[in-house]
Amino acid sequence: MSDPLLISIFHYAVSTVGTIANLLVLGMILTKTPRNLKCYSVLLFSQTLLQGSTCFTSGILFSRLIPRDFSVFFTMSGPAKLLGSYKIVFDLVAIMLHGHAHYCIMLAVCFSFRNIISMISLQTEFFMIQLSLKRPKLQYFYSQTPLFDPSSARELLAPGGPSYIFSDDVIVTGIVSVLEPGAGIGIIWVCAVIQFVGRLMYRTLAANIGHMSDKTRSVHKEIIRGLIFQACLPALYSFAVSAYVIGQLNILSLVALEYIPYMSGEIIVMTSPFLTLYFVHPYRRSISRVVSNKETT
Repeated sequence: MSDPLLISIFHYAVSTVGTIANLLVLGMILTKTPRNLKCYSVLLFSQTLLQGSTCFTSGILFSRLIPRDFSVFFTMSGPAKLLGSYKIVFDLVAIMLHGHAHYCIMLAVCFSFRNIISMISLQTEFFMIQLSLKRPKLQYFYSQTPLFDPSSARELLAPGGPSYIFSDDVIVTGIVSVLEPGAGIGIIWVCAVIQFVGRLMYRTLAANIGHMSDKTRSVHKEIIRGLIFQACLPALYSFAVSAYVIGQLNILSLVALEYIPYMSGEIIVMTSPFLTLYFVHPYRRSISRVVSNKETT
């Protein structure tokens, strides 16, 4: 079965725009970051590099998630299949999933860094950062699960009809059981860090607002506002969860629903760099100058 045309166009458009936007932000960080944002730019660079690699790998994989009973299957029908190596494609999938999972973790670290700049207790702050970074190791330990080999996955999906019969170049695999104890609780740790640090940061800025210069206050305000908008983006994962639950419970059987889980993540990592370009003033100013110069010429 070939991928639906409209879904394919949307997927490649989002992935391409996201990759280019993240590369643009990386260029801005390297060339347009003022001295007072040098430390914070290290976090921004890491986050943007993560988003860019996620956009790129997601684009060349073009993944589809197919729930079946207590199992879930994955197909990769993008250009990555031309590599002809199951191992390489599996490594690319790992990079993509790592990026989606660590987007929220990097947001938590960015919130924590801005809180450190606001002079909150360093001991408490570093503890929260370490908790965010070590959580994936714990989740990985508790959520390992065996995979179907490609031939078994194809045999189990084939009875579903023509939409589930794939050509030999499409890579098909799956997780034997989704009933893993640690697979669904990882995001709680990250949300807790963001909520905790966000409240402390608000209180600190409110208490010290009289001692800050207008420039410092403006920088804090814009960056934190951008972080808040970026922290709202993972709400799009609710569409991924809804599509997965609908398929897992056999409420509705639509091929289009099986593309939504990964596409939700693609939209998130595509939108995030635009928020960075807008809310970090030096980058927005640089873009505005380029645009205004082109208009005058």
